[in-house]
Amino acid sequence: MEYINNKATQQRIESVANSITSKTVQNKTIKLQDNRPASVLQRKNNNTGLPDNLKSGIENLSGHSMDDVKVHYNSDKPAALNAHAFAQGTDIHIASGQEKHLPHEAWHVVQQKQGRVKPTLQMKGKVNVNDDKGLEREADVMGTKAITVQKKEVQNLQINYTKPNNVTQLNREYGLNTKKHIGEFTDSLHENLAGKDLAPPMVKLSAMMVSINNQLRILKFPELEIISKKGLGNKGSAHFDFRTWKMEIDESLLTIDANLANTLYHEARHSEQWFKMILMRIKKHESKEKIVSEMSVPLKIVEYALQLNAETVLPKEQHKSVAEFHESVYGSGREERNKVLTNLNVKGNYQKYKNLPEEVDAWEVGGKVNIAIEKKENDLIKTIMQSEQIDTIRASMSQLQFYSKMLNGNDNKAKEVLVNKLNLWKEEIEKLRSLHSDKTGENLQKYITISTDYNKLCTMVGLEKILQVDMPKVLKDFEIMDNNLKLAKEKQKIQPKNWVLAKLIEYIEASMAQYNSEVIRPKPNSANWAVWSTGQMLNDMDQAILEANEDALN
Repeated sequence: MEYINNKATQQRIESVANSITSKTVQNKTIKLQDNRPASVLQRKNNNTGLPDNLKSGIENLSGHSMDDVKVHYNSDKPAALNAHAFAQGTDIHIASGQEKHLPHEAWHVVQQKQGRVKPTLQMKGKVNVNDDKGLEREADVMGTKAITVQKKEVQNLQINYTKPNNVTQLNREYGLNTKKHIGEFTDSLHENLAGKDLAPPMVKLSAMMVSINNQLRILKFPELEIISKKGLGNKGSAHFDFRTWKMEIDESLLTIDANLANTLYHEARHSEQWFKMILMRIKKHESKEKIVSEMSVPLKIVEYALQLNAETVLPKEQHKSVAEFHESVYGSGREERNKVLTNLNVKGNYQKYKNLPEEVDAWEVGGKVNIAIEKKENDLIKTIMQSEQIDTIRASMSQLQFYSKMLNGNDNKAKEVLVNKLNLWKEEIEKLRSLHSDKTGENLQKYITISTDYNKLCTMVGLEKILQVDMPKVLKDFEIMDNNLKLAKEKQKIQPKNWVLAKLIEYIEASMAQYNSEVIRPKPNSANWAVWSTGQMLNDMDQAILEANEDALN
């Protein structure tokens, strides 16, 4: 049997082998983790504070277990860093009402587990903080991916909590929670926000409220007034105040990454819940004075409800779910509900809050708004990819930018959403890359055409530095690696039984496979290493042949 005498050659082979084996094992782990038992009873208890779908999504994407993570909800620690949330080691601290940052912070835990996070500045109190923009962008993208890994199982992170059986059995698809009104709401946003890209945040917010009040008016519900405040405490980032019949919103929500349309529609649904509870009591022939006194709602709202045909606005089939809301807020569940809402920082209370019938309903409706907006984005992407006219592409891309901004509620975050959407083009390019062995004729032309269209789109939205794939370089790299592999196989013929030569060829092929997967992300450093390593392994083959010949002479 042939063996390796040269230590440098042996160490290089072992290093490459470990690198490739590590990647292979990690990839296999990811696939195995996705093959979870169907029975909930067989699953390991999740005591981390992470919603099940987020925990599983993060683990599937990273290959790291999140069992040691601890989420601290309603934490006062982020305020000390002038932040909404932060991750330190395996601890995630989330300020009150800032749960939307959980996916982002969960991926920061992964980055720390990978040893990639180093302090870049020091806050007061000698607290080391990393503010690397690349890691922040990655956390946004991967956090979003994590909660969409199992999209068939969950529609929205915020509603993926265990719900009481008596809640899920009720029919709540009425009023604002119908395809008709959700569709009309999202469609009207386009019209009301047109030309307001550069307008102040409150102007955009008011435009959104016009769309919401249009739907409330159609349904014969009282319209809402919106008030911006600095800090809402335990009320979160937005709150429907049934005592004043106004929607309060934390002004910070206007300048951070937030699903504004979702949030506003969620709170509008709460106003519908309360209005229907009023109608239910009117149908029981209760006096307006009693309703105002016991429900703490404005007299003018009750008087407006008395002018309506209660049977039409609150049909019989809705009674059961509305009665459940009333029982939770004003009936037998009142004491427990108030205890939960005033002590959200107590372990287990946040999940109890999410399980309140009125919250389950509102989160579900808000989540549907997000899905409706995302569908519009995806439809536009299809239009872009199917279009052959550059003017059509440019017009569609402009609309896509609009919907991305609307979904995120922040112009500065729109590009990051587009990064995710444009990754669809990368899938097409990756398929074509498999044709690299035949870089002539139709295959080459198709390859260049697709990549050119893709790069045009990137340029239009100012993303060329982030996303563009350098096709001439990629084709040149494949040519170099193909040639190295061809030469390596020729050299193997010199000593066909040489084990070292056989292993070196395996590693050349593995490096090419690694390049094929990593250049698309893109990871230029890893891609360049893959090209370099094929040439280095080719040189090592010469050394191995020389050593084998010397051994034969000895």
